[in-house]
Amino acid sequence: FATLIARTAKDIDVLIDSLPNEESTPELQSAALRRLEQENSDSAQRLTETVKRGEELLEQIQNALQDIAQSQLKMQCLHSSTDDTNSASNSLNNNSNN
Repeated sequence: FATLIARTAKDIDVLIDSLPNEESTPELQSAALRRLEQENSDSAQRLTETVKRGEELLEQIQNALQDIAQSQLKMQCLHSSTDDTNSASNSLNNNSNN
């Protein structure tokens, strides 16, 4: 029970300390609010720039992946046509040997 009382007293002290002090005038509060609004605006601008940069990077990555996929398809086609040419050549050689 004593522990509960001590914890409650500590919580009350924390709440009291979080209250605005008497020196906080409307002018000071207004200045603090303007400062927070400016910080918020700056943060929003940085976020917008970061998102834009992320979208640009994503587009670059997608283009690179598309280039890689096209190159792989071309290589497969070249490999297939080389195999077909070799098979046809081997068939011709086998027929002429017979």
